[in-house]
Amino acid sequence: GYFPPEFLGRIDKIIPLLRLSYSDTAKLATILTKKIADRYEVSLIIGQEALGELMNAVEEEANKYGGRGIMEKVGDLLLDDLIDLQGQQISHAKLIKQGDRLAAVPL
Repeated sequence: GYFPPEFLGRIDKIIPLLRLSYSDTAKLATILTKKIADRYEVSLIIGQEALGELMNAVEEEANKYGGRGIMEKVGDLLLDDLIDLQGQQISHAKLIKQGDRLAAVPL
């Protein structure tokens, strides 16, 4: 009773949006992290330990908002480091756990 029949008559498909599995979230987080790094002309290597920390950091956003949440969280986590690397004209870096945070450091 909320939508007029003219609107409902135009809907021809329903696409269910399911939650991402852990492996899908890991793949998507890796792809999006590297994509963001590419924007700053930095080739980023993500090790297993860093991937685990990255997954811990993006888990809540991935469950709530999917890929968009992951992209926003990765941007929040790494943007400053990537800007610094770009400013220093460093094109190769590695994602590591540094203390209690993730950091992109030169190779």
